[in-house]
Amino acid sequence: MAGSLIIAAMPAGCQQNGNPVAPGVRREWRITCFRGGTVFGLFKQSPTKKLKEEHKALLEKAFHAQRNGDIRGYSTLTAEAEAVRAKIDQLEGEQSR
Repeated sequence: MAGSLIIAAMPAGCQQNGNPVAPGVRREWRITCFRGGTVFGLFKQSPTKKLKEEHKALLEKAFHAQRNGDIRGYSTLTAEAEAVRAKIDQLEGEQSR
């Protein structure tokens, strides 16, 4: 069966339905894979997380540039932040489908 992993033996100290299982006893479980075809998908980092951090950093730099009177730098950094935000929105739109 594609997309599933079969675990055949349990290590010592494991329980099944709250009951202890002797070491070496053979049991079979199927772990079905979700999105991305990986069992360990929950450890996979969100593709938008890094972009959100970059967006936040650009906005902070733009804020400091504006406070220091560098309006041209503020405009440049804000434009870059808007481009990153557009990428984030695009990725989040693709993930929601």
